Formats: sequence, structure tokens, C-alpha cells
Amino acid sequence: MAEISTDDLPSKNLYKKLEESIEYSNISEYIINEGFETETYEWSNNLKTKLDNFLDLHALNVSQIKADKRCRDVIHILNDLTQKIRNLGDNYSSYQYTEQNIGSIIQTSLPPYGFQNCPKILPTEIEDVNYDKKVVDDFIEDITYINDNINQINCNPHCAEIRQHMKEKHIMFKGILNQNDEKYSNILTFYGKSRNDKFDDMMAEITCNSSKQDGDVTIQGKSGESGVSSGYISISLVFSLLGILITSVFAYNFTPFGPWLNTTLRKKNIFLKKYNAEENHEMLEDIPGITHTSVRNKGYNMLYHSLEE
Repeated sequence: MAEISTDDLPSKNLYKKLEESIEYSNISEYIINEGFETETYEWSNNLKTKLDNFLDLHALNVSQIKADKRCRDVIHILNDLTQKIRNLGDNYSSYQYTEQNIGSIIQTSLPPYGFQNCPKILPTEIEDVNYDKKVVDDFIEDITYINDNINQINCNPHCAEIRQHMKEKHIMFKGILNQNDEKYSNILTFYGKSRNDKFDDMMAEITCNSSKQDGDVTIQGKSGESGVSSGYISISLVFSLLGILITSVFAYNFTPFGPWLNTTLRKKNIFLKKYNAEENHEMLEDIPGITHTSVRNKGYNMLYHSLEE
């Protein structure tokens, strides 16, 4: 079973592919910075081919709902680029061709795909980018996808990450609809939903019942690393001790170290015996009532004091 992360949610995954297909980051830099008029001109001439390639991959052989969402994403990103051009001020004329080409492509590239719930925008009607609309659209697309794949999501190691991501999007979604329900409620109809649909209940379905969630994976990983490290330490210690033992045996048997050690130990043993004997002797001298003679003969002459004393 393939793992699913927040990057795999359709609103993020497919929009990123759209950006890559039309080289969005490059054209944005060309528009914002001066001196790239030639690159912008070339990009606009290749835009239709880039868009057709993207739509052929992601708007054909899919449900009408999914196809329409790809169309709305295309409109959104082209609106964004058009707005950047219109904000250029004095440099606007240098990029006017690109703006006109974008509007023309919207009219020629999108209709053949049979999109239904996708704005029909004329070049003069391109509106300001509405990020709130995209937030609502993206949330419904993702929560629908999650509920269609709820078992896989809940057993997925990235479930906690997805749940947190969707909680944040859900808060934004509710806030936008509460502020302007009429303006955005039509987006719900694109998915066959309405405000009466219990999105809170859909969110509650994300239970993350796998034991290998994000936090657990991190913790287990650390303890696993600790276990491996401990194993390496133990093995290293065993081999170190074994090496010392082998070296010692070799040195004892095949070098002058062995005889020297034997001599040293014998001397030390004699010294210890002598030391212990003298120490015991001194201790016995300190005990009242024990004579030297009786100690030597291992007999004890104990002096008993009377009770009267």
C-alpha cells in the first residue's frame, strides 16, 4: 500500500504539476524583473503546448468533477500571471503581448475538453486572483479525496500530518464561508455538496488508527537508533576485552613478561601473608587477656571479670 502525505493530496499535488508544466516560477521571475522581455515572449508562444500536455494527462479519462477542478486551477494560475503583468506600471507595454496571448489561450485551449463548472473568462474579464475561492475549492477537493480513501489514510504513517493539515484548512474554510456564504457556496455545488453537508463529521473520520503515526515513527526511529548504537557498543566492548585477554595470554606464555609476573606475584603473596600475620598479631595484642603464648598454641586464656567488678 502506497504511503500518502500532504504533498499527495490532489489540490497540492496536481497544482504543483501544473506549475511545473507551464514553468510558473520562471515566467514569474521574467515578469517581475526587467530585461526578460524576450524570454517572456518565447514562453507565451509555448504556453498552449504546455497547457495541452498538462490537461491531456490530468483532465482526460477522469471524472467531470476532477476535470473541472483542473480547469479552475488553470484559470487561477493564468489570472495570477495576468495580474502580475497588469501591476507592472510603466513596463506593462513590454508584456502586453503575453497578457493577450494568455487570454486567447484560455478561449482556445479549454473549451475542447468539455469543462462544465469552469469560468468562461474573456480576455477583458480576467478578474483579480481570488485566493479565498481557491482555499474553499481545495479543501472540498481534498476532504472528498480523503473520505474516498479513508481506510488507507487512517492506516497511513503520515495520517497525523494529514489530519493536522486538514484541521488548519477546515478552520480557514469555515471562516471564509461564514464571512461570505453567497459568494463561495456555489463552489460546494461543483462537488454535489452544500452547507448542510457535515464537514465536521468528515473531518472526524480521520482517526489515524495506525500505531505508526508521524510522532510514533520519530520516537521509534530514535529508540531504534539507540538500540543499534547500544549493540555496536556492546560488540565493541566484547572484542576489546577479548583482544586484551588474547594479548595477555600471548605475553604471559611467549615473552619475558610471564616469568616476571610469576616472580612478582609470588613476592607479593609472601608479603601479603607476612603482612596479614603481623596485623593479626598486633590486633590480638590489643585485646586484653590474650597472651602471646596462648595465641601461638591456638589456645585462648580468657580473663573473666567477676560480676562485682
